[in-house]
Amino acid sequence: MPDTYIALYDSGRDAIESARALLDDYTKSDSALSRFFHGHWNRHHVAEVAEIVKQIDDGEIKTTDELLEVLDSIVPDNPTGSIARRIKYIKEQFALEDAHTPRLG
Repeated sequence: MPDTYIALYDSGRDAIESARALLDDYTKSDSALSRFFHGHWNRHHVAEVAEIVKQIDDGEIKTTDELLEVLDSIVPDNPTGSIARRIKYIKEQFALEDAHTPRLG
């Protein structure tokens, strides 16, 4: 994974905010101009990912399970492309965090 994924993910306060940062970077804050200047004008899932970021911001997605469910609905055009790599990274981070969370009971 690129170092930028690590830096973006680590910028969040919690798992959802961390994933949000990585997803928002994919859309370049839903800015076509920013995507153009970064050389990412042809990303295929910008509208879907921007909607997910909005749902996080609006409090509609609150848990990692809810986020994973909507991420699983995205079918990447390129299985090794940016969105596929980001989703894989988010899932790996959620699994690591879940493995390190103490269970009550």
